[in-house]
Amino acid sequence: MKYPKPDMKHRKSKKSKEPEPKRIPAEDKTIFVNGVEIFIDAKANNWESITRRPYYQMRGKRISESQAFEIIRLTDAFFTLELDLEQAVHSINFNMWWFNTNHFPYKYGWVRPDGFVGTNGIMQKWPDINEIIEEWSTYVSLFPYLDLIIGITWWNEMPDERWELFSDYINHKISDDEYIYKEYDNFLENLDIGIWVHDGKIEIIDAEKTAKIYKEYDEKYSESNKRIYVSEYNQDFQPDIVNFEYLKKCISAYGIDDPETYLEKNLRPVMFKDIKEKL
Repeated sequence: MKYPKPDMKHRKSKKSKEPEPKRIPAEDKTIFVNGVEIFIDAKANNWESITRRPYYQMRGKRISESQAFEIIRLTDAFFTLELDLEQAVHSINFNMWWFNTNHFPYKYGWVRPDGFVGTNGIMQKWPDINEIIEEWSTYVSLFPYLDLIIGITWWNEMPDERWELFSDYINHKISDDEYIYKEYDNFLENLDIGIWVHDGKIEIIDAEKTAKIYKEYDEKYSESNKRIYVSEYNQDFQPDIVNFEYLKKCISAYGIDDPETYLEKNLRPVMFKDIKEKL
C-alpha cells in the first residue's frame, strides 16, 4: 500500500521568502505497510519538513550484540552505496556510516555493535512522511524488537545556537567541548514531529506527545555520557569500535566466502587501501 504523496509545491529552498505552509490537521489514521501497523496522528498527517535537513535525536532500548550485527550488516550505507549487495537495505534518512572512510564522520550509526541504540543525527533534504513510512516500515518488518523514540526538530542540520558558534569554532576560538559536544537544553522545545517504534508497530506523533515519550526513554535508556550520541564520538574516543575484521564478518554474512578478496575486487583500489588502513 502506498501512502498518498503530499503536494510538494510548498517545498522551499533555504533562501525562499515564501511563508511557511499551513498544516491543516486531518484525522488520526492507522495504515499497514510491509505488514507493519502504523498509527499517524492527525497533526502529523501529510507531514513534510519545511526545514532543509532536520536535526533529530533518537533514544532507544539496548538490544543484543547479535541483533545489532544484523541491523548494521543489512542497513549500513556501505553495503548499498559501495557494494550494492542484493540483500542490503537502502536507508533514506536514518543512515549509518560505520565503514565508509570517505564520509565525514564515519564509524557511527543509530545502532552500535555493542547493542546501544541512539544517536544525534541529521535527516536528508526535505524529508516527508512517505519517506518515514517507507524506511521505518522496512526496518520494523525486519527488526520487530526495536524500541525507540525519534524527535525531529525544526533545526536545520544543528541547533540554532550551534550555527551562531560556527565562526568561532572554525577560527579556533572555542573548543570541541564548547561546540561539537555541547548539550542543548532546548531540544524538546523545538520538536516538529516524532517517530515512536515499539511492540512491532510505528507511531508518527505530534511534538507534544513526542516530548513526553522522549523524556521517558531518556530517563530509562540514555547513557550518562551524552557525548556518545554525537556522530564524531567514535572517531575521537573509540576508534576500535569497528575494524576491518568486523567488516569482513559482515560481508561473510552475505554468503561470501572470501570477503577480503571480494572487497579488493569490488572497491576502487584507493578506497580498499583506505579502509584497510583506517578501520
